Amino acid sequence: MKDPYIIADIEFLISTQNKVSLDFLKAIFKGYDLTKTSILIVNQTQPDMLLHSDFYNIRIVNSYEKGVAKSRNLALQNARGKIVVFTDDDVEYFQDTCQIIVDAYNSNNTPDAILFQAQKSNSELLKPYANNVQDPISTMSILNCGTIEITLKTENFDPSRFKFDERFGINAAFELGDEPVFIMDLKRDGKRVLFVNKSIVQHENITTILKNSAEKNYFILGAFYKRIFPKYHKIWIFIKVFFDLKQKKIKVNEVFNLLGCAKEGRNKYISTIAKNNSL
Repeated sequence: MKDPYIIADIEFLISTQNKVSLDFLKAIFKGYDLTKTSILIVNQTQPDMLLHSDFYNIRIVNSYEKGVAKSRNLALQNARGKIVVFTDDDVEYFQDTCQIIVDAYNSNNTPDAILFQAQKSNSELLKPYANNVQDPISTMSILNCGTIEITLKTENFDPSRFKFDERFGINAAFELGDEPVFIMDLKRDGKRVLFVNKSIVQHENITTILKNSAEKNYFILGAFYKRIFPKYHKIWIFIKVFFDLKQKKIKVNEVFNLLGCAKEGRNKYISTIAKNNSL
């Protein structure tokens, strides 16, 4: 029988920028013993702003590239934990986060990945989630996922084969969608991906999609749906339009223009495929 996972098996993979001190970790891991917490930090920075660590359990990779997907991929390539937790530099973990994670992996026949919930400081959920455990995870939960909710078992995981698509995410050609693309790729390859309706992290910031204009979001979604649903991307765009109209996020007189933005994004994504194939 396989030994159960323990807290020491967990490694946090933090993506950040331009850090020169480890002080920012104190806000993320309040109440944690940072000498006993495994952390890998990918710091996208400049040659004159390097981050260093004197702790064996806190490892640093300074990178001169930009793009959150590139940062996640670099973290995966250098990860050592049996279970990794993707995170950012503006979150806060609960005292029982690690226990929740190992319990979920041990009680669900060691899935390949588990997505959890995030909440605000007032204990309100960050966004709507499914009410129950999903095994396997639903398509809608994948489309709804964010990086800070993703945990991954590294056993039998090949980081050269499964990567975050670097065309998507912050500082990429299409600024959203790197997380769902990554999880959908895992699921379609036969990996066992679950959703567990327990919160593991606190986060307050508004999401990028809410900061963007409708035109920009539909441009990104045109590319995103083409990537994740290549044969049915048009259907998903129309579903998005329907729900945005129903929730009064857009107006009827905006629909034609937004569909044009989605088409433009789709065409740009297709052109990136052609460019890559020609290299």
